[in-house]
Amino acid sequence: MNPRTASALLLFCAPAMSSAGTSAHYNLPSQATGTAGGRGVSASYTSDAAECPGGAGGSAAYTSRTGFAGRLDEIIGIGALLNPSPLAETASGQLTAGLLSTAGFLTALPAADTAWTILDGPLTDITPGGVVTAGKVPQTTTATVRAAAHGMTGTLSFPVQDTLYDNFGIYAGDGLPDWWQIRFSGIAATAGGQTGDPDHDGRSNLLEFAFGTDPGTFGTGSIAYADGILTSRGQPLPLIRNIPNSVDFRIVFARWRDFESLGLHYEAQFSANLVTWVAGPGTPVIEAEDAEFEAVSVPWPLFINGRKARFFRMVVSYTP
Repeated sequence: MNPRTASALLLFCAPAMSSAGTSAHYNLPSQATGTAGGRGVSASYTSDAAECPGGAGGSAAYTSRTGFAGRLDEIIGIGALLNPSPLAETASGQLTAGLLSTAGFLTALPAADTAWTILDGPLTDITPGGVVTAGKVPQTTTATVRAAAHGMTGTLSFPVQDTLYDNFGIYAGDGLPDWWQIRFSGIAATAGGQTGDPDHDGRSNLLEFAFGTDPGTFGTGSIAYADGILTSRGQPLPLIRNIPNSVDFRIVFARWRDFESLGLHYEAQFSANLVTWVAGPGTPVIEAEDAEFEAVSVPWPLFINGRKARFFRMVVSYTP
């Protein structure tokens, strides 16, 4: 077999002299190195060596550091932290900047060493000491700040949470969540509060919100689903299913999956004469769902106070 030349990186921890080495397959030409560290060169490799306990060797592809047990880091920039994070709207939090190392460690800097700047998002103020204050938001929104110290900069992005659902701009105090109104009406258009009906389809904004329909589109249709999937949000409707020796008569309506945390309450009511209304009996059953809503059915009672139940209605209330 023809001789081959081996490429290698040699790290020395003691004074050494090199000598030629050969075998049936390899040939390593000899050269000299410094007794306390230095450089050795051949046709195939370069070795940078240093005397223990510390040293470094490198090539175009990698760097090797040796020495004392411990952390040998380099400072690569500025990092920042926020407490608390995420930040609630109108609340304040403390920013802290630090030196960021190659190992991912953050060494805190004195507050006086850092200059803070608001780059983006719903923030109203940031002090020289790093106290940042959020403004009002209609929905959870990202904010970004920059820290500068010792000729380096770093940025931090964090969410400002929508925790006050009815306090933003022209929508404040109208009885509907700001994020829902902005989703359909934009940032500058009013929808008329809970009783408003901007699309003139006879269904109030509160009912459009509760049943997942568009307050800006006339005629919302009825709820529809198949195979456990809610395919269309819409108005409640009766549901008749054949069961052994009987018929299952129910009503089905769309409901937010997180209706409780939203502050929504749904109640199906039944009447024999359109005068006296009684809440429906039985436990609601989830028939289908999509990413935000679920189709829920409740039993339709046969009689109310001895009279046949002929009518139903849905009563919705919202208390955020």
